[in-house]
Amino acid sequence: MLSTFQFTNAQIVQSAYSTSNASGTTNNDSFQLIYSIGETATSSNVARKDDLKLTTGFISGQLIDLKTGLTRDSLALVTLYDSLGGDQWTDQNSWIVAELANWTGVSISTINEDYIRVTAVDLPSNNLAGKVPFAIQHIEELANVDFSNNLINGIPDLSNTDFDSFDVSENMLTFGDLEGNASVQGIIYDNQKALSSDIDTMILAGDSYTMSIMTDGLSNEYQWTKNGNSINNANENVLNIEQFDESDAGLYQLLVTNAAVPGLTLVSGTFDVALKTPVSGLPNKLKDISIGPNPVKDV
Repeated sequence: MLSTFQFTNAQIVQSAYSTSNASGTTNNDSFQLIYSIGETATSSNVARKDDLKLTTGFISGQLIDLKTGLTRDSLALVTLYDSLGGDQWTDQNSWIVAELANWTGVSISTINEDYIRVTAVDLPSNNLAGKVPFAIQHIEELANVDFSNNLINGIPDLSNTDFDSFDVSENMLTFGDLEGNASVQGIIYDNQKALSSDIDTMILAGDSYTMSIMTDGLSNEYQWTKNGNSINNANENVLNIEQFDESDAGLYQLLVTNAAVPGLTLVSGTFDVALKTPVSGLPNKLKDISIGPNPVKDV
């Protein structure tokens, strides 16, 4: 008796196969029907679901994801392009508009026989800006990522993944992004960009001045420095000078470390704080205003 297996949203790597008594497939838009009377197929590569390959034997009725393979990878990369401001990238050659194999920085490899997937995405120093989307995890054979020296300010939870290399160094990540990801195999997060811009300020003697940096992270430790030297008991993200005088002038920075993210120190921009001296000695009324060679006298 003929048996029918419906693979909803199925992607069949090799759809033609035969058994000793019957063979064939029929297509119907979103699904594909495989007909077999239950005897072993002669093909050794009938279908695939993620890393599961259906080999010679009874045909399984397990569903096979249509978005497995390059189709699924390309959808994830389009999401990445949109999330990281792809239209503003320094080099966006061929992305979206050309064949996937021609997208700048995208490497495609044959994993096993005809099983082809995206295995690397290399976009260093390319003006990527924003948060890396969770969809990157849908690229299941992705082994090497280089997003270094960009403007990335967030990454998803990657704790269930591993990479040969996932380089997000020299971006704008904080410990809130990295606490749960520091142990991910292959992650590189060195030398993040400054937490804030540099600020130049002049303060009158006796005035108060407050410097503060807001950054996330559950286990942050703070240390303010002045002219490169640690300030005693300045271990909060806020530093207040109550009565500013000449001795307080200098270059201030906040250093942030986190035990959950070893080897990384986040640094604020520089607060260049100087003493402002009031201007004195100017007359209340100018007696003579000279314009060219002839003075103009008050009347």
